[in-house]
Amino acid sequence: RSSASTFDFTLVHYKAALNELIYDLALRRLVEVRQYPAELLEAAGRYDPTLAIRGLSLDKRSGAIVKLSYRHNLNPARVFLGRRRVERDDPALRLFGDSNHVSVATRDAYLRPLHDLFSLSEASLIGNVLDYFQRQGIEHDTAAVIGDIMQSVTDVHLTGAMHRGVLADPARFIHHGEARKARLHDTLRRFQAAGKKLFISSNSPYKYVAGGMDFVLGPDWQDFFDVVIVSAQKPSFYSSSRPFRRVEVGGAGDAHGVDGDLTGGRVTWEAVTELEKGCVYTHGSLAELARLTGWNGPNVLYFGDSLWADLVDARRLHGWTTAAVVAEVEEDIRVQHQDEYAYVLNKRGLLRELLRLVQRELTADAPSPAAAGDDALLLQTIEDCINKTTSELSLLSHERWGSVFRTEAHQTLFSFSLQRFVDLYTARIDNLADYSPEHRFYPNSRSADVSSMAHDAAALSQHELIELLCPDDVDEEEGER
Repeated sequence: RSSASTFDFTLVHYKAALNELIYDLALRRLVEVRQYPAELLEAAGRYDPTLAIRGLSLDKRSGAIVKLSYRHNLNPARVFLGRRRVERDDPALRLFGDSNHVSVATRDAYLRPLHDLFSLSEASLIGNVLDYFQRQGIEHDTAAVIGDIMQSVTDVHLTGAMHRGVLADPARFIHHGEARKARLHDTLRRFQAAGKKLFISSNSPYKYVAGGMDFVLGPDWQDFFDVVIVSAQKPSFYSSSRPFRRVEVGGAGDAHGVDGDLTGGRVTWEAVTELEKGCVYTHGSLAELARLTGWNGPNVLYFGDSLWADLVDARRLHGWTTAAVVAEVEEDIRVQHQDEYAYVLNKRGLLRELLRLVQRELTADAPSPAAAGDDALLLQTIEDCINKTTSELSLLSHERWGSVFRTEAHQTLFSFSLQRFVDLYTARIDNLADYSPEHRFYPNSRSADVSSMAHDAAALSQHELIELLCPDDVDEEEGER
């Protein structure tokens, strides 16, 4: 009955230049406000998109970045401190013990998840600053430095510095174009024509939301939405019962303080008893939204890019149907459609099938010591080959981290959480332009498999693999049939 969306990376998609802007602003703030060495402005370099991807975790004790599987295991070969790969005997890796398993208590106490694309600037700056301090032999408290950098990045958002930078030159930071605009127009109009109520909820101040929406949809952007909510203060928006306040757009005054002149006008003190189309509201809560509109439960389809800031509480606390906008899906599909990926994927499938066939041939009786040694060596050799092909697949996605969705042969903690808390995921909202507003999406057979995602390419079937490995056996089976 109703459909909602967040703003950043959902309706508005940013270029890498935004991460560069956040990085530069936070670095300057680190030097000018927190009195870090001025040499950092040059020595810390620029934002490096290769240092981190979404779904990783940053250890606030050491600055090391790790990639966790859905079982909370980390691959010790994929732990980095800045640009340096962490070796097994490194103190940063020893913090996790010898089992390579990260407990929930350790995760919650020390690991900072990189859940959204904004966090990549923070990870890059932490890595570069720590690299500089270590190269120069500057004594420092690593945890304190990481805390300062995290707060500097937060301040870039809270002070409006990032917002003003983007509004000054939106074409530099926001993906745009007439084809993209027309497709988003079509998607939203189709929802409206089907009788859906649309609303937008953003943590950003009004002038920033208006500037971005004007850029991607045009000056009549508010015509698409029945309710517009800005400075929503998520995630507390989902759990509080805070009332809405109306923003007199274009009026004088500013009651937000940290948003400065980005608020867009005076925030009124009169009670809000209904949410009117064409008006702008701030603060509020999901409970108040449901009370004033009657939009609640699975009838609401909510799009967002951040699992924990946008989607988890909306589904867990209020039963909304959730849809994640995950831009990395497009790149993952592109990689999986390469001939090289299909070749390596099926080679791994052959090796796994070979392992199964070898095990089937091994006798259940205890073999002689010599035979047992040969059997173990054969199995280990095949397992090593499987692990090698799995690493080859991973490196086709990203030379350092592999895919956002997989860590070696398992789902990442990020993709597992995606399957757990999200009903639908896509790279862009306008992909829905290819479907009727009444279309029902059903999970495919791979959705129940914790080792794969719904968009993953399918390998050869077991029958096809056996046909490649043992064509004579297949011929015999066909003859028997």
